[in-house]
Amino acid sequence: DVLYEDENCIVINKAPGMVVHPAAGRTSGTLVNALLHHCPGIEGIGGVRRPGIVHRLDKDTSGVMIVAKNTATFHQLVTQFQNRTVQKEYLALVYGVIGSESGVINRPIGRHRSDRKRMSSLYPMKKSREAVTEWQLEERFLASTAGSGRRAGFTLLRIRPRTGRTHQIRVHFADLGYPLVGDRVYGRRAKAPFQVAAASIFERFRRQALHAERLCIELGKTARPTEFVAPLSPDFAELLSYLRSRQ
Repeated sequence: DVLYEDENCIVINKAPGMVVHPAAGRTSGTLVNALLHHCPGIEGIGGVRRPGIVHRLDKDTSGVMIVAKNTATFHQLVTQFQNRTVQKEYLALVYGVIGSESGVINRPIGRHRSDRKRMSSLYPMKKSREAVTEWQLEERFLASTAGSGRRAGFTLLRIRPRTGRTHQIRVHFADLGYPLVGDRVYGRRAKAPFQVAAASIFERFRRQALHAERLCIELGKTARPTEFVAPLSPDFAELLSYLRSRQ
């Protein structure tokens, strides 16, 4: 899904479920495979295994990604990501009703002490790294939990990560007690606060509810700031539409 393309870069809306680059056990069907077919000239730029790739999204995260098509652009983009001058915005749907309107999570992240396959800001190993996540409220979805007067539901957040640690958004909100809907590593299965009618739609949503919506970065010799926006993938849009219809 190409959002923009010129002689220097290509910007795509990555589909959920697509791995960015080949790795052990996955040599085909990746974003890199698709890019090499679409623009074979990127081969070898920045490395053989990850040609043109200057940043990544998790397999099950959808949204905007930019890829360099020549060496000069590759270094221009990489420098901006390293210097944290790239502006990124995500949409995330989390379990629970967050009462605040905005906030900043400042917790270092490292490998989990007892599970090296996971990251953690609560129980990291000694070698952890700075991680800062800024967020603001977009929408709340409220529902009465059966058998009690307690309120339950979900919160849609707009998130601006200031750093780019592995699984940063997923880890920060899970460790706060608001895991992302559908996150099979850091989350939990939906308890259907909207009752049985909601069960099927949550069962169909088999990935974390995280979408990279916006990317603003400097491009070209003039280094002009350029913004790219990726529309929501159909599965995420369907989930939000259902929740809104139940309000």
